[in-house]
Amino acid sequence: MKLQNLRFHNGGYCIQNLYFSGVTSFRYRRFYAVFLQFDHPVHGACLIDTGYGPAIREATRRWPFRVMRWLTPIPRNQGFFRPDYPADLGIDAEQPFTIFLSHFHSDHIGATHLFPNSTFVYRDASLTQLRSMSSTQQLHQATVISLLPDDFEQRGRTIDESSFTNNHSLCEEFPSFDYWGDGSLIMIDLPGHAIGHTGYLLSTDRGTLLYAVDAFWDRSVFEADRQLPWLSKRILHDAAENQVTLERLRTLVARTGVEPLACHCPQTQSYV
Repeated sequence: MKLQNLRFHNGGYCIQNLYFSGVTSFRYRRFYAVFLQFDHPVHGACLIDTGYGPAIREATRRWPFRVMRWLTPIPRNQGFFRPDYPADLGIDAEQPFTIFLSHFHSDHIGATHLFPNSTFVYRDASLTQLRSMSSTQQLHQATVISLLPDDFEQRGRTIDESSFTNNHSLCEEFPSFDYWGDGSLIMIDLPGHAIGHTGYLLSTDRGTLLYAVDAFWDRSVFEADRQLPWLSKRILHDAAENQVTLERLRTLVARTGVEPLACHCPQTQSYV
């Protein structure tokens, strides 16, 4: 089965120094929160993540989450603050999407409340762990759980950790899960960046893509096997696990020839 009508959207951006993504430059640039839209021939309209959303301002107004405004500044003059967002992107938010959440960082779940009729696919153990944390601990995980809609769990389709298996017919390098059982969307466990961080192998009518989400932030750094600076490693959930993930991703790319794409990578902008 092939996914159809694959589109990449910019769901807002923050401003950050290139150095922290592993690039040998101290210039600042926009780090876009890309999310994906596609259609499954049987199961209908889908998204992977949602980017930022207008609730981010209120969610980061109080301590300790206000720190996020200083660490990753989000300019106010962006489309997702307008009343007609996400219609500006050509998305009917009233449509019943299946929304896959790669992880629970705020730039990936920020607009979930704008999709009142959608179903959310997520790793149950990850959310349970995050909900058990204090506000300060959630901040350390770059997560503001209050961004999720109140009925999030009621509209959820949870993925148990046992669903990810070492099935080499799907993916030799990582535990994986064929979500619909038709090879169109294979979820792969990419630990290190965040709790429950998940990537996707997408079989589309434009070919197969590896969407590594936040496993790396710049493809040139990934391909050159350059190390992140110390401070960037400190904000990862597990820097050592992330390094192993990157090594295995390079093996996967070399073995299959699949194109690796990442959420914040500037090369992904050619797909937007």
